[in-house]
Amino acid sequence: CRTGNNPSPGYRCQIVDTRYEGTRQRVIYREIAPGVGMMGGAAMTQPYLLRVVPRSDDTVRFEIQPN
Repeated sequence: CRTGNNPSPGYRCQIVDTRYEGTRQRVIYREIAPGVGMMGGAAMTQPYLLRVVPRSDDTVRFEIQPN
């Protein structure tokens, strides 16, 4: 999961679920913005999250889950 360029360090991402559906692996993730009024530095960030899963030649589909 990677949220791209963000204007403060308060952004993050969360992997909600990973599951196999036939010959596909589905990864559902959520992008989380900082809360209203949260203090943070003024710096460009690129948050990301990694999860190790068993090796497979199946197709992997990434889906964003709305907040």
